[in-house]
This record gives sequence, C-alpha cells and structure tokens, in this order.
Amino acid sequence: MSFPSGNFDQLANIIFHIGCPKTGTTSIQNFLFQNAEWLNENGIYYPKPIFGSNHVVEMLQIAKTVEPNATLPWTDRWDDLATTERARLPIFVDSINKARDASLDSIISHEGFFNVLHTRDHIEWLAESFGRENVKAVLYVRRIDQWIEASISQRSKGTEPCSEDMIRRVLDKKLGDYDLIEQRLDIWSEIFGVQNVIVRPFERKSFAGGDVIADFADTLGLSKLAGLFDEKRETFEARNLSPNVESIRLWPHFLSYPVSQRSEFEKKIQELLSSKQLLDKLGSPRTSFLSFEERTSLVNRYSGMYARIAEKFLGRTTFFANDVPQGSDWPALTQADNERTLKIMHDYLVDSLNKEGTDAKVLLSDRTSCDSAVPVSESSSPTWRDYLGRLFAR
Repeated sequence: MSFPSGNFDQLANIIFHIGCPKTGTTSIQNFLFQNAEWLNENGIYYPKPIFGSNHVVEMLQIAKTVEPNATLPWTDRWDDLATTERARLPIFVDSINKARDASLDSIISHEGFFNVLHTRDHIEWLAESFGRENVKAVLYVRRIDQWIEASISQRSKGTEPCSEDMIRRVLDKKLGDYDLIEQRLDIWSEIFGVQNVIVRPFERKSFAGGDVIADFADTLGLSKLAGLFDEKRETFEARNLSPNVESIRLWPHFLSYPVSQRSEFEKKIQELLSSKQLLDKLGSPRTSFLSFEERTSLVNRYSGMYARIAEKFLGRTTFFANDVPQGSDWPALTQADNERTLKIMHDYLVDSLNKEGTDAKVLLSDRTSCDSAVPVSESSSPTWRDYLGRLFAR
C-alpha cells in the first residue's frame, strides 16, 4: 500500500471505532468502505478488511493472538478466515503504522471491539503494536431501553423468531454487557489516557449534523470525511434499518430461521421487509417490546452510570439529551391490527417482486394467515417479564 504525502506538521491518529453494537456502526463502516479510495487520497486510511466492510476478522485475529484458547463470538462464521488469514495480521498492523508515518489518520472499526478486546492484555497488545501516543478510541452508547429493543429486533431479523424465551435471553446477555461498560472504559483510559477515549451518546438530538456519520466525523475533527458525507448524504442508503415491532413479529410468516437456511427468494424477501419503502407504508410504530414502566425502570437502573460517564468523558452532568423515556404505553395490538400489518407487508412484497418479473402472489399465497401471530405480551409464560421483575426488585 502506497500513501500520498500528508501534513507532516501534525502526527496522525490511529482511531479505534469500538462499538457498541446497534449504534450506527454499519452505516459508518459502509460509508468508510465505499469511499476508502477517495479518503485515502485525502488523508484518511480505512484499511481494506479481509472480509466485508468492517474489521471483524482482524479483531478476532487479535483476540486469538492474545488468548489462543478463548471462546469468541462470531467464530462460527469467521473462525476459518481468522485462522487461515493469520499471516495478514502483521501486514494489517504494518500498513496502519505506515499510514501514520505518511501523516494519514487510520480508522479501524468493528462494533464488537469493546466486548471482544476487553481485557488489559488485549488493550496492551494494541498499545505495543500501535504505540500509546495519538491513539484514540470512540464508543457510542445507546440508552439502555432503546438498546435492548434494537437488540431484540436485530435477533428477530435473522437468528430466531421473537418469543418470550428469546427476549429473556437477549435481556440477560445485553444487561451483562451493559454492566461492564465503565470497567472496560477504565482499561482503555488507563492505557491510552482518558483524553483519548471518546464516549458519545447515540441519539439523534445529540448528533452534530443530525446523523451518526456526521457526528463521528465532527467528533474526531475529520473535516474531509465530514465534507464528503455532506455531499453524499442524500444518496447514501447503505443503512441497517430496523423494522418496527409489529412487523418483525410477523416475519416468520415469510421467512425461515435461522438466516443461514433462507433460500435466495427468502433473502430477497428479507431485503424488502427491511426497506425504507415498507417502513414508510407501515407508518409510525404502534407498539414496543417493553412497557413504559419497564423502560423507565431500566433507565433508572443505569442513571448513576450515565452521570459518571458524562462527567468523566463529556465534562457535563447529563449524558443523554433525552435522559428518560417519554410518553406512555401503546394499547395492546388486536388480531385486526396484525391482519392490517400483514396485508401491508404482503401487498408490498407482491408489488415489488412483480415489478422484477416474479409471480410473487402464488409464491406468497400460503403465508397470509395471522392465526399464529400472537403478540408477545399475550403469551401464557411471561418468562422475561418475571426476569425483569426480579432484576428491579434487587
């Protein structure tokens, strides 16, 4: 990799974009990946990933180097690449150091960094490989109730249909991760300096420029990246959109689970079900996975942590602009509500696929019954609500 001459009056930064999941990471990564060549010519190096648009394989290689026998997430999908491409890790590290020597800022990004590279040994490995000066870490934190709901929605899209048991497992896992945020931030701060650890609220009201990509660029002082995004803001569509709750509960009518079992036809259906056009047709959400009381209780549980992070990393008393849930509960969805939503989804799929020459009405004819579409709140075994009740009683 050759680099253009940079501004040698200022030492460039190595920037680790470390998470959290469900905080716009896919949008940031896709924009960096799609514009990597232009950015490289304008002082910002986004190393070409071994796979995809982010550095998941490189992250797993680092984790395996530090802890060869550790059990890691995503290894069912990436373990072979993380092993067979191990020789590329030194090349990856060397290219980043060479970019800094050429006065280019480098960005390494994956939403799992914060949870996978979480021990002192992991972060010390980064310091030994890239130095301790001019290394920055950027973490976006989403308010806990919104993060939980986004995580449930994400799992419902590809891993398993929404159910009481699935929600309980998501709660258990995500609350465990959330409890460790301060502890892990302390390690990054001790090794690279608190002034080099940037913690930002993931909420539109707090974003510079009204978008997470604009906020990312502004926060890091990357004016060329900010300018490029302003130019492409209207046409950039590579977003990881989240379906609304009432539609995600009906996905099993159209799709197989898990995502690895989906046919090419179902993959096309998944793409359409996640489209902005369908979300616009469905309108504003009319329900949520959590009640207003549950959302409020979750936020109260972490209010002290938010205040400490705000003081330490932002120099202010509050972390989120909208620091408590607003509004109240939606009314329970009825069978008629489910049938309305399913009809909108079905008709949109038929129209979209017909435009592409597929007789979708026949293919979808056996997927239009709402008989099994029972809202999660009506289950006879509210295991996850029991779990939350025990949590709040502590």
